[in-house]
Amino acid sequence: MALATVITVRIAASPDDGMRGPYGSMPDSTAFPFPLERPRVGAIVPISGVVFISGLAIGNGPAGGSGGVHAVSIATGKEYWHYDRPTEPVGISLGYVVVREAEDPRTLVFIDPETARIHTRITVQGIGPVKHVLSLGSWMFFQGRDGIASIDEEGFPRSQKFPASCSPDSLLTAASDHAIAFVCRDRRHMIGFNGVELWVTDTGRLFPGGGGPRGEIYPAGYSEVYFTVAFRERPHGRVTLFRLNPTSGRVEELIATPSTRSFELSDDGDEIGVCPLRADREAVCLNKFKVGGHRRRVTEKIIWKTPLFGDRKVIDIARSGERLFVMVRGSSEYAAQLLSIDAVTGKIITQWQPGREQDKIIFTGFAPSFRDHFSLRTFTPTTGYADYLYTDDSSHIGAAPRRLFLK
Repeated sequence: MALATVITVRIAASPDDGMRGPYGSMPDSTAFPFPLERPRVGAIVPISGVVFISGLAIGNGPAGGSGGVHAVSIATGKEYWHYDRPTEPVGISLGYVVVREAEDPRTLVFIDPETARIHTRITVQGIGPVKHVLSLGSWMFFQGRDGIASIDEEGFPRSQKFPASCSPDSLLTAASDHAIAFVCRDRRHMIGFNGVELWVTDTGRLFPGGGGPRGEIYPAGYSEVYFTVAFRERPHGRVTLFRLNPTSGRVEELIATPSTRSFELSDDGDEIGVCPLRADREAVCLNKFKVGGHRRRVTEKIIWKTPLFGDRKVIDIARSGERLFVMVRGSSEYAAQLLSIDAVTGKIITQWQPGREQDKIIFTGFAPSFRDHFSLRTFTPTTGYADYLYTDDSSHIGAAPRRLFLK
């Protein structure tokens, strides 16, 4: 598609466009296929301001945004290219690295990650400084401070302002309908953008007749077809799942689940969640639902239930194909474990403990880059939050993990 918006400026030939490099050949990809049976840390990066593509990590150097953007090899830490204009990375879209100019944070520069050449520069109007860019198929979406914008496959731009009732937080996507949505920070409102129009809903509109119990909404997994959110009541914690129409926000299905937390609802109606056991224990479970009335589903059966040992509790669950990766932690703050579970049978295939107890690293969940690079989010009292990118023992990455873009 042609990159276009309210203002689009093609980059003409210039004696100095700010690009330096490439230096050598494009680094090999470090996006290792699952499952990683013998994982170890390959690199440590900040939790924000860094994007990944193939074998590259792109972020600001020690000088911050004023020093431009550096693309370095995840495996070696060596610089592959450098854009020396004051900018910050805001995403990967249509195969390009997208950086935001410091002088005008509405203006984005698209860089080819392999050739280290600027493809185009665009200015997105009407949504304030651009914070994030993503692509769904041939559409691009731009999240700004004040609103959301899109560019369709014909290059036609549209934008909408965020309502005063919502400060966007958790992002959801529905690729088949070219739509995105956000759960708002108050956990009571939700907004969606179908590329043309903006819709708003809240906890009171989810239940038939309005009103509904008091509680909070949160994302409940990725779907190609629906936006799926979970509503957790206060104070008892009962969970109800909702499938929302990506175009309008209308409730397509309301699902009563035995789970106390829900992590994924597949398009065919199976849910991965956490089911309670006696004595305050937990299990990872796969639930199947059946139609129980107009736009309602109720539990048909629990297909499998995998109990956790002792007092371990689920921190996070991520899926890759037929594997579930479950992060659990016991009463010790630092004793996290990762379980690899067969999503069809519920059988635990492998398990390992990331880090060491004496390192005092708190593993808090799977990082957003998990699907491309096996990555875990961590916290330490001395350095704060960071993302650990894992590789397999058989890889060519050196023994010591690379610390990329960390001061």
